[in-house]
Amino acid sequence: MKEIRYFVKQSSVFAKWEDSASTVKACWEVDKKLMKLRKFIKSESDLASTFEMLELHYNRLKLQFRTMIGQSNSYPSVDFMAFGHYCDQWKIIESASDKTQYTLTH
Repeated sequence: MKEIRYFVKQSSVFAKWEDSASTVKACWEVDKKLMKLRKFIKSESDLASTFEMLELHYNRLKLQFRTMIGQSNSYPSVDFMAFGHYCDQWKIIESASDKTQYTLTH
């Protein structure tokens, strides 16, 4: 029998947590350090541009991840099929050939 876990913020250790500009910035700095982008983006200017773009959209990406994780059947992780579904909804993958390439390489 599969156990279904539900997250209820009000009864969790995060009940008093609120996002502020300083906490979001601190989270971004930690996430930036842990990202594996340096392994496949070799150009320093490309890496800097990528980090700049991610930072610009970080709060929105964080909220999208929260949505994904909250609706995932595999909480506390996000399964690959759910991730693909959200990518389609968000129009991240633009064409059928992109989807095929993404599926074959990931």
